[in-house]
Amino acid sequence: MDSLVIQKNPRQDYQPLALLLLVTSGGILFDCRTSFELEIELALGSTALMGWLLLRRKTHRTVLSVLLLIVAFWLGASWHHLYWRSYLPTEIGCFATKHPTPAAIEATLVRSPDWIPESCGNSMDRQVVGERMRMVVQVAHIRDRLGYRRATGRLLVTVNGIPKNVSVGQKLHFFGLLSRPHLPRSPGEFNASRFFRSQRVNAQLFVAHPEAVSETRVSDSDHAKTRVNYVAGWIWIDWVRSHFHNTIVQTMDPDCSALQSAILLGMRTLISDQQNETFLKTGTMHLLAISGLHVGILCSGLFALLRIGLFPPKRVLIAIICLVVFYCLLTQLRPPVVRASILITFYCFSKLIYRDPQPIGVLSLAGLVILVMNPTSIFQVGTQLSFIAVATLIRIQESQGILLLKEDSLHRWLKRKRSRWQRLRDSVWSWINGALITSLSVFLVTLPLVAHHFHVVAPIGVLCNLTLMIPVWLTLQFGFLLLVFGNVPVLNQWLGHACDDCIRLIQWQVGVAVEIPVGHWWSFGFGSFWIGLFYLGLALAFFKFNFRIHWTRRIHWTRRFMLIVFWLASALVVPEIRNQYFVRDLRVTFIDVQHGCSILIECPNGPNLLYDAGSLNSSQHAIRRISNLLWSRRIYHLDTVILSHADLDHYNAVPELTRRFKVGQILVSPLMFDQDSSQPLRELQRSAAAGRIPIKSVSAGSNFDVQGRLQGSFLHPAQGFESSTDNGNSLVLLLDFCGYRLLLTGDLEADGQNHLMSQLPVDCDILLAPHHGSRSSDHAGMSVWSAPEYVVISCGSGKLSTTVVDDYRVRRASVYQTATSGTIQFAIGKKGIAVTPFLR
Repeated sequence: MDSLVIQKNPRQDYQPLALLLLVTSGGILFDCRTSFELEIELALGSTALMGWLLLRRKTHRTVLSVLLLIVAFWLGASWHHLYWRSYLPTEIGCFATKHPTPAAIEATLVRSPDWIPESCGNSMDRQVVGERMRMVVQVAHIRDRLGYRRATGRLLVTVNGIPKNVSVGQKLHFFGLLSRPHLPRSPGEFNASRFFRSQRVNAQLFVAHPEAVSETRVSDSDHAKTRVNYVAGWIWIDWVRSHFHNTIVQTMDPDCSALQSAILLGMRTLISDQQNETFLKTGTMHLLAISGLHVGILCSGLFALLRIGLFPPKRVLIAIICLVVFYCLLTQLRPPVVRASILITFYCFSKLIYRDPQPIGVLSLAGLVILVMNPTSIFQVGTQLSFIAVATLIRIQESQGILLLKEDSLHRWLKRKRSRWQRLRDSVWSWINGALITSLSVFLVTLPLVAHHFHVVAPIGVLCNLTLMIPVWLTLQFGFLLLVFGNVPVLNQWLGHACDDCIRLIQWQVGVAVEIPVGHWWSFGFGSFWIGLFYLGLALAFFKFNFRIHWTRRIHWTRRFMLIVFWLASALVVPEIRNQYFVRDLRVTFIDVQHGCSILIECPNGPNLLYDAGSLNSSQHAIRRISNLLWSRRIYHLDTVILSHADLDHYNAVPELTRRFKVGQILVSPLMFDQDSSQPLRELQRSAAAGRIPIKSVSAGSNFDVQGRLQGSFLHPAQGFESSTDNGNSLVLLLDFCGYRLLLTGDLEADGQNHLMSQLPVDCDILLAPHHGSRSSDHAGMSVWSAPEYVVISCGSGKLSTTVVDDYRVRRASVYQTATSGTIQFAIGKKGIAVTPFLR
């Protein structure tokens, strides 16, 4: 048995579509990274095509194949160039500017609008964002300060409120603030501008009130013509989608209907940020993103009918194909759904013509179709995870097929002679074992990509996906039946209660899994180079897999395991060595958190400090900005967090940061908790106690040696001093590194600032302007007292008084604002101070 050799089918080695997909993707990547002109790309592709036409009867097949691959490469590059860079002069993005400007837009709604419910405010948020509506429209005309003009292209519209009677196909009139999509303002931040551009959306419009949205008064004939031109059959799809959502809302519990609509219809905007993060921490985020899993589960009921034989097989297969196409349109042609739909359609079609499909070939065809629909899909993490997961499942299925071939007839005969209960037990155990291996394999293969983009490692997801398999299956089956029989009086109520029970079971299991201590942890992930190296090796192992089974297989898998260990060690150690031995400067980063404050201080070869961490806009905004920056710097430990005073915009991100990163200690002023402790302050104390993080009180005169050449001292407040306001009690920190000084003042103002400036002047190089540049602070006096060379104002996008800037510039100081420059980094070393604004 150990010497058994199993040969692979020779036709399985021949996968032209897979090679074509790789070459086309290479062309798209080439065009993305280079600046070739479209004419050159088309000329090179045409030359290769002409060469193939001239030599197709005189040259060897290999040369012809290479020429066709060259054609595919340049076709992919040309298609990406057209999709990404080619626009008409009347494109709406040409009229939009970086800063919002008033504009009136006439456009047609081409996609179902997304309703975003009111955010569930927590104790750390001072402001609660109301309900909004987000929609994509096809622009027809624009009226701005330059007049009324024709415009084209797609526009993203966000309405502060819910307009009435808005549906696909309507020609609407909007009045709001037009601008380009936001660029990243800090390292590691999500690039919204690039994402929307991949959808051919290059401008956005913010509408402050629903009354600013109205239907354009046109004749019925013109309106009908517009509907036909723009939407065709999408009006019916939108009506069905809205009808299904209303059915779910009317028959299900309000606490469950949002999650049901997200799982079944893909309406993820109905899910709160807290629920999204819970599913992310448990490794079950794919349940909220409509994927191939949902398509497979919906079709599993019809496949069961096919196995039972109650209906003719051909009719069942045709019904499956129709269901897949309908669901693909209902979920707005998402790439994972398109991929799953093509796989299932080809499987059913192969059964109709009595032929076995080649999984890799069909998967490659699905990839080519998706690239034709949108060549930028190759860069979307959802598409990447979808194809990687399916390729892994195909590989596991092939391995299981080899094991079945290895089993001889004697073993199969002995299995049939066992009792019914023994066979049932073996079948259940075999199913659990196979499902566990599949879940673990998909988790390990997708781990580098998930950790890089989402910064979370959730091994609990391996088990959680197994326990949720049955509830999710029931949720989708009952949900689809609810959509079909939503108008039947008694049946719809019964199905609604069944869906409620399934959703509650899912929520309970996810809630239990997220509380397991070692179920998940946050990670800075791996670099793009190491991820590319990992998946390149994985692809080579997949296509060059050796199907020979012999006694030396342990050595074979040992070598593979050692390669993975070597890759993991290199990916983790090499960047650390680079940071430890090549970074010699002190880096001070003023993080753009809009109206708030957060400053990261990275010591060379030493500890990391964080001065304040909060934002007035929302705690989640500050958490994302700070976390992304720390992960991009590969920081997982903060030795000291210093909180200047008890204002939310200076500490409301700290409780969540203590759960994502290791924190050594928290330093606060003596008056931080002396006042009536509010709920946010109690939450701060609870999170510190849960993480066993000591909170220490410091005052003026407290000194601490941070690391070697970096020394710090607190200048304010003095012991026994108490200001009339929290801002006046702000902790003022002075850092000294190689003769360069950094002064951080928090929200210092009024009597607190007067008390500080009554001391001897401090000559500093970098100053944090007190109180976000507010006129309540004496900036002229601070400029004279500290004589800074660089001044940073951590403020929001509101208008800053020019008098404040002039107060510092009159002393020849360079003034930077996070509102205009984004995150600002200072590198302090022996050669001086280097300033790098993120937005230049």
